[in-house]
Amino acid sequence: MFRLLLIIFVLIISCLSFGQEFEKGDLEFHKNLEKSINTRLLRPSDNWTGRDKAKHFLASMIITGGSMWVAKNKWGINAGSSRNFGMSVGVSAAFAKEILDKNGRTAHFSWRDIAADFLGIIAGGILLSW
Repeated sequence: MFRLLLIIFVLIISCLSFGQEFEKGDLEFHKNLEKSINTRLLRPSDNWTGRDKAKHFLASMIITGGSMWVAKNKWGINAGSSRNFGMSVGVSAAFAKEILDKNGRTAHFSWRDIAADFLGIIAGGILLSW
């Protein structure tokens, strides 16, 4: 149990600290970033259907199922614990992605993306628990 918590903690910290630092003299980057943030503060359309939600669903399902498979077949963890590990990794990846979106690319946190991620995590936990 301690090993699982340690792995989850390391994954969360590594995802949250992942980012880029830019030099202060990079004027073109800052202008483009300001323009991007100003246009996206109007909140881009966040439909329930579409490619973005399908990508979130599939990515979460693959991350969850892959993590479960590695925990069970490579690390020798029992089925129940490997399912918990896989789902924890999936949840961590989903929230890390949305936090990165909030602080960077789209400048907003999407609860609809999280919902698609959670459906993918559940599907990965059920369908890919071989």
